[in-house]
Amino acid sequence: MKFASHSVKTLMLLACLGTLFLFGCGKEKRKDLAQAENDQTKELDFQVKNETGKTIYVTCFSYIQKGRFSRWRWDKSPVYKLEQNKSVFINIDTIPDKEHREHTFAYLAVFSDEAEANQAIYELLEDQNKIDLDQVYNLFNKQVIVTVEKYGFKEEQIDFAIVKKLKKEPPPELDFVIENQTGKTIYVCCFVHQVKDDIRSVWAYDKTTVQKLMPNQSSLINIDTITNQRNRNFVPGYLAVFEEHEEKEARESTYELLKPKNKIVLGRLSYLKEKKAVIEVEKYGAVGDITEITIKPVSHVLEQLNLKQEPVVKTITKKKTQAKQPTKKSIIKPKRKYKLFT
Repeated sequence: MKFASHSVKTLMLLACLGTLFLFGCGKEKRKDLAQAENDQTKELDFQVKNETGKTIYVTCFSYIQKGRFSRWRWDKSPVYKLEQNKSVFINIDTIPDKEHREHTFAYLAVFSDEAEANQAIYELLEDQNKIDLDQVYNLFNKQVIVTVEKYGFKEEQIDFAIVKKLKKEPPPELDFVIENQTGKTIYVCCFVHQVKDDIRSVWAYDKTTVQKLMPNQSSLINIDTITNQRNRNFVPGYLAVFEEHEEKEARESTYELLKPKNKIVLGRLSYLKEKKAVIEVEKYGAVGDITEITIKPVSHVLEQLNLKQEPVVKTITKKKTQAKQPTKKSIIKPKRKYKLFT
């Protein structure tokens, strides 16, 4: 009995020691992970992607204080060569102090000439080459996409977007369908008052591609992807409609100089989900023709047929063949769609 009691005590002691050992290892592992995550957030490096359609040279000017007793000064990162659709991480000096790190501001400088990029200093940097990134620590786990924007009659200028590296599903789009029922050829584009980047919440007007629409033709208005849900829900849009002889005005137009006769208020673009804007002309006495829109529900399959004008006949033929199948829905729907296009 004494031997059995001694064995039980020994086993209990070993079990306690094993539990303490495992708990200590787990705690140490969690500590190492937390330390690694903390070390990662101490760095201000961020990623830049080139979507300008040409090779560019980028560098970053950051206003830093590296030590507690050192002075604030401008620091320049290495110059990076970026080809189209390529990405690179911009290396920023490590700032050990959290308060100084969170108050480090930066500007991304973009050049088309390597020599100009190498010789550049912040004090002589032109506005056309400069992108304000604000507080750099806000760029953690985000990507700066450099693009070129053509806004009306103005020259091409550098534009950018700051997007999160999404691991989940992409955010919903604000694209919508338009249909020309004016009885004549028109040019159409959309002006969108949107947030250019979520960090600084800078609202500005963006212009979509100008499209030529023949009578009874439909097209898709492509709106920039807006990742922030609140901003996406409140984005307003304005449709600009021009007659066939006003093509130059359509391509050079800006929202600020848009004439009332060419502008149609769409309201919040989020309300146009699964709907289409039908452009029509109404006569109003001595005033003459007035362009207006009617918002109608849209059938996704129907719009795919209508957007692709040439393959419509082929698509309808396939649908008609499928109508012979015994499924009731496949018998009814193709006939309704066929009548709409005859």
